[in-house]
Amino acid sequence: MKKTLIHLPNWLGDSIMAMPAVASLVKSSPPDSVVGLCKPAVRSIWSVASVPLPLIEIPATLSATLKSRELLRPHDFGRCIVLPNSWRGAFIPFTASIPVRRGARGHWRSLILTDVVDPTHPPKHLSRDYATLLGVPEEMLEDSSLITVPEPTRERIREILSRLDGVSAEAPLFGILPGAARGPSKRWSTESFISTGKMLQAELGGSIVVLGAGNERQLCQEIADGIGGRALSFAGTLSFLEGLGMMESCQALISNDSGGMHMAWALGRPLVAIFGITDPTKTGPLGSRSCVLQKSERRSRSVPRDCPEARAALARITPLHVMEAVASVIAP
Repeated sequence: MKKTLIHLPNWLGDSIMAMPAVASLVKSSPPDSVVGLCKPAVRSIWSVASVPLPLIEIPATLSATLKSRELLRPHDFGRCIVLPNSWRGAFIPFTASIPVRRGARGHWRSLILTDVVDPTHPPKHLSRDYATLLGVPEEMLEDSSLITVPEPTRERIREILSRLDGVSAEAPLFGILPGAARGPSKRWSTESFISTGKMLQAELGGSIVVLGAGNERQLCQEIADGIGGRALSFAGTLSFLEGLGMMESCQALISNDSGGMHMAWALGRPLVAIFGITDPTKTGPLGSRSCVLQKSERRSRSVPRDCPEARAALARITPLHVMEAVASVIAP
């Protein structure tokens, strides 16, 4: 039997939403018969997938796209399932002469795909769309513990926490992820995160870790300083794996609609996700350990970076709403 190549999504959040279906396909296929093709930016998340997937990395450049024929043809793939919706995603298996090329309709790709899949009606969660493309029945999907933190990383996080003043192994640890790459349309206010952190400390006796990327240092430090007490910012100070390990150590996490939200969901951690006007039925976290907060009747996947309507919807979510949601996701 010839191997199957899965052209994996290009973004971290989309990659995580593809994991339930990819894991199910790998489990149901002969050993080493499914291989993933990915960009460098998402290799790290696939390297810690709970169901291991062999990976071929291809840089996100035109020259790499044109050389994909030489990269892929020696593997003699029988089919490629294209998860990205881009034209480039379909062109790579086409130029590599992979005989069966399956992908969603759009972006003028129908002529270079051999198996075109039309959108579902009504629209489903993106993880279910990926299941359709991969031919995986929805009842086979698992939506928790999609990634596994290596044990050495867990030990490193325990060591870091043990050295921090005011952080006790007996007290609950809560994580705040206040960033969002999409900008103000997806960011709950700094003041609201600060108020929530203070309430977590006062009512639940918790310590707070504020997590984010290097370009979110100022935002995260402002929130940690505003909360005070047992609140610390780790933005930009942890490796990718250490960031996952810190999230895993938290009793619950509070996040905007962001890549961090998807990582928390993939770890199976209790999660409160704050949405403006983006559509959580399409891209929100799933499962009983996740709670989505949204105060908007409008739902859209395409939202400008700074949309007044989105900011107004976010402002209607209060720290009390978030505290009630935290209590619901950590309840036994």
